Amino acid sequence: MEDSGVGRHAICEFWGASNLDSVDVAERALRDAARAGGVTLIEVFVHQFSPQGVSGIAVIAESHLALHTWPEHGYLAADFFTCGDNADIEAIVGVLRDAFEAERVDCRYLTRGVPAELETKRFEEFEPGSASHAAYDVVSVLEQRRTQYQDVMLFESPRLGRVLALDGIVQMTDLDTYVYHEMLAHPALFSHPNPRTVVVVGGGDVFLVARS
Repeated sequence: MEDSGVGRHAICEFWGASNLDSVDVAERALRDAARAGGVTLIEVFVHQFSPQGVSGIAVIAESHLALHTWPEHGYLAADFFTCGDNADIEAIVGVLRDAFEAERVDCRYLTRGVPAELETKRFEEFEPGSASHAAYDVVSVLEQRRTQYQDVMLFESPRLGRVLALDGIVQMTDLDTYVYHEMLAHPALFSHPNPRTVVVVGGGDVFLVARS
């Protein structure tokens, strides 16, 4: 991206979680998360609600780590705002996932502190081992998050339509759907004498099976 802003903000949801009504677990998790993330811990405060649930915040030199629990739903909401480039947010998420034994974690990432006139208008693709990189105009970001496996970004491009990027590398655009995948489907359809049932399997590339 063209501007790194003041810091990075992660908004995370933990589902199928346990230990959600324990002040001790929450406090320990915040302290361990700060340590794993390489941030400077100033103070930790955790509050027990009645009849259930806890909220906690770790004040750090780089900003804050905060969490709120809903034991009745097996759900924990957390957000982390860290300035600079040294904080390891993925490590923070990993510590909380383990501490609360979450079955699923969904995270979204925001860049904070970018002036309106400098907000992201371009997506730059950097592919490891490549001597060059591509840049894409961005109309709007539809989705951006870190899954358990990779960074995912879906954005609108004026020329290509919707663009899917994984770990900073473009995988698919609306334009590909028509000019590339449709062409791959034609040989299988034309080679079958009477295609009536068709299944399309695949993501980046298409594997097509047709039968009567």
